[in-house]
Order: sequence, then structure tokens, then C-alpha cells
Amino acid sequence: MAVLNQHLTRADWVFVQGIWDTIQTLWPEIKNLERRLVGVPPPEIERRQVVTPHGTFEGGYFPVAFMSGTNLGAKIRDSELMPGASENTTKATTGHGWTNARTKVTGKIQLGIHIISSHLDQVILDLTHREAIHAADKLLRQTEVKTVMREILGDEFSYERYWRPWLKHLARDTSNTESLQAHEMFARKLRINYTVFKLGLRASTLIMQIAGHFNAFGLLRREIPHAAKYWVNALFEAGGKGSLAKAKEVYNLILLRSEVMRSRVIVGDRDLRDTVRDTKKMEFLGKNVSSAKFGRWALSLIAKIQLIFVDVPIFLAAEAAGKEEMGMTEAQAVIFAEGLVRRSQGSGNSMDLSSVQQGGAQGNEWMKAMTMFFSYNNTQGNQVLDSLQGKKFNIKDTGAFLADYSFFAIWPAAYAMAVHSVGRGRAADEDEPLDAQVRRQLVTLLLGDTLGAIPFARDAWPIMAGRSPRMSFAYKMFLDDLADLGHSKDELDTMFDIIRLGALAKGLPGEQIIDLTERTLRGE
Repeated sequence: MAVLNQHLTRADWVFVQGIWDTIQTLWPEIKNLERRLVGVPPPEIERRQVVTPHGTFEGGYFPVAFMSGTNLGAKIRDSELMPGASENTTKATTGHGWTNARTKVTGKIQLGIHIISSHLDQVILDLTHREAIHAADKLLRQTEVKTVMREILGDEFSYERYWRPWLKHLARDTSNTESLQAHEMFARKLRINYTVFKLGLRASTLIMQIAGHFNAFGLLRREIPHAAKYWVNALFEAGGKGSLAKAKEVYNLILLRSEVMRSRVIVGDRDLRDTVRDTKKMEFLGKNVSSAKFGRWALSLIAKIQLIFVDVPIFLAAEAAGKEEMGMTEAQAVIFAEGLVRRSQGSGNSMDLSSVQQGGAQGNEWMKAMTMFFSYNNTQGNQVLDSLQGKKFNIKDTGAFLADYSFFAIWPAAYAMAVHSVGRGRAADEDEPLDAQVRRQLVTLLLGDTLGAIPFARDAWPIMAGRSPRMSFAYKMFLDDLADLGHSKDELDTMFDIIRLGALAKGLPGEQIIDLTERTLRGE
């Protein structure tokens, strides 16, 4: 106390008391949750008054977080700050170490201010998720439910293979990153920054969102008759039939009746979701977030284009078809439409992410960095595999699969090539032999996007098309950019390489704009 009294002002002590009070506001909810789930409230740590030269303060509870690097520290850190520690033997649950009584265990404790945000983040996750996760887990564990789920959905959607991992992911689906090691934080930052740098303000990416209509129509035509009629009607309705005011009204009404659609801009993509979380955390800690906000806005622009021009028409078509063709109620049609949007366009929600996108059972950041720009291809790959289910090797089924495949892979790839050709100002490379052009285009159409759902294979398939490998790993791209800087052709090349690395380091968007500027200055 002598050291604290020597250095802390009254303003400092008021701030400390404010932190204690903020943490204390959650205690009644914690106590009620424990009483509902366990039967008895947890033991409360009594406040102790703190006497200082600036007055007597009421005191309060502050979470204990031990230093990592020892077994003791890792164990306590995992139980208090990292939820769902065991992935194989325990039921899904959120972390709630703050409900335990203090023990006589000793060790080096962390004193960083980040402990505050980590604790609040975990407590709020526990209060909002634990009861629902326990109820879902209890239901899905029932033998009868397991049997029915396996019989109807198949082994892929069994409790052990699908539902329990999903629930465990929900239990740790938090913005807390303080338990990450330095190298994992580097991988996370590199992944997010590269996503912002590569995709943000990229005109071709914005235009490419329209390709999602092919995938959605491919799904809708399999599930309802007269799909084209509903599709055309939805496009006119989403466009307000030529009236901007009417289009806004339609858009707002959809957001009112669908929670999934309201959250699409934020959770439609994993990396945008992580960017938003990290930015909000930096704001809470008082850090400069101007560049992070700009990067978030650039990614959000892509998501908004996707929502307005793709998701909304898809939703309207599926909702109308559900009510008129399938006899659904209003609520059922909304759920059906939400499902079609998620299944055709992908999502950053935990249920819609593959295990490798989630970083495996432990949320490994280096694994996540291997799956950049992965969501669309993963969604597309699932559509192709679903189309193969129950098909036989005969003319009828083969024709049906090829029709599906054209909407899921061929037409989107053809659209992408057309967009990129216009962007380059030519339809083909005049220096490339005709047979090589044909081979490259065919392989791209037939294999490119389908293999895009397979890590490593998605980066190696261009070799089959006579091109260099396309490495989509964040750390591989980083090393390539460093190598480019070391092999600059002239001063202009060096300058733009430095600009690219600077934008990447700050998480700023605009790679395509930088490239276009350099080409313009070179007169290309």
C-alpha cells in the first residue's frame, strides 16, 4: 500500500473504484444464473474498504489471472479466462471460474489492464450463452435424439461429429484474445490486415458479389418448382420496381422481421467479424483505431453490397416461394429464407464455419491464417457435395448433377473470368499460346472453385492450368511481399513496395488502387 499511496492520485483511485463497481454490477446476474443451473448461489467475496491519503474507498472484487509459462498458470488461466477447456470428454459449457471461491494457491499474477476487458468479456459470454448451451447439449445428448438425427441427417451430423464441436465452439466464441501467445497474435493480425489490404476498396471484389445469385438460384431450383418466377419477382421487388424509396422500405422491412439478415453485415464473414471485435476492443482500451476503423469500413462495404444486391433478393424469393409453394407460415418462410441465404452465400457464424476455418478445436490462429478468402469456396464445395448425395451413375442423375454444378461452379467462374478480363482491358493474354489459354480456362472452370474448399489443394491447382501456385496463406503472402521489396526493379518499384508493406502493417485497404496507380505512372 505504501507504494500505491506514493504514486496514485485521487483521480487514479476513483478510476480503480469505478472498475470495481463495474465488475460488481454483473454479480446479481451471475448469482441468479448459478442458482438456476446449480441450485445454490456461488460464494461472494466481500468488499474490503481501502484507506488512502485521498479518502476511504469501498473496494471490490477483481479477477485473478496467473502468468502463463507454468502448469499452474496455464491451468488457472484456462479455467478462468478460456471457456470449454476440454474438447473430448466434457459437455459443452462456458468458462465461469469467477464463481469459485478463492483458494490458497499462489503464483505470479498478471497485472495488465487487459484483465478487465477479458474478465468482462467472459462473464458476459457466460451469462448470455451458458444456460442455452446446457439446454441444447442436454437435448442433443438424449439417445433417442441422437438416433433420429443420425438416421435423418446422416453420420456427418451426429452429436459427436457435429453438434458437440459446434456447441463447444459457441462456448469459446469470444473476442478475448489475451490468452493468445505473441506468435498467435502476430498470425491473427497478419490474417486480418491482409484481408483488409487485399479485399478492401477492390472494385472487382465488389462486382464479384453478384455471382452469389448463381449459387442461390441453383439451390432454390432444386427445392421448389417455378423458381425462376420467384427469382424475377424478387429482383423487381428488391429494386423497388424502379423506386428508391420503395426499395429502402422493402430493405427495412426485411431487417425488421429477420435477425439473421440484420446481422449479415457483421457476421457474414469470419475475418470481418474478427476485425470488428478487435477494433471495439482497441477502442475500449483507448488505443488509436482510426486506421482499423477505415479497414473495417472497407470490408463492411463489401458486406453491404452483398446484403443489398444479393442477400435481399435471395431472401425475398425464398420467403415468397416458401409461403406459396410449400404452404409455410410467415415465421417458417422467414426461417427457410434465412437458411437459403446462409447455405448459398456462406456465413461467419460458428455453425457455418468448417473446423479448419475455426482453427480446429483450440482456435489456432495459424490454422485460421491458412484459410483466408475461404468462405465462398467452402460454401461452394458443400453445395457440390450435397448435390452428389443420393445420385446414381446414370444419364438422369448425371444430367441433374451437371445442371447443379453449372450453377454452383461453372457460371460463377465464368462470371469471375469476365470481370477480371474487363479489369485487365483484354479477354486473353496475347502472348499466351491459344492451347494454353484454352487449357487454363477449362481447368479454372471445372476445378478452380471446387478445389478452393480444400486447404493446400486450393493453392496448388493452378499448376494444372499452367500457372504458378496461388498461395493464400497470410504468412506466405507476407514473405512474398518482403521478397518483392528485395528484388525491386527501380526506384518507383521500391517506393510502391514500401507503400504496400506500410498499408499492410497498418491494416489499410487499397492494394488494387496502389497497383493501378503504379501502372498508370508507368504508362501501362
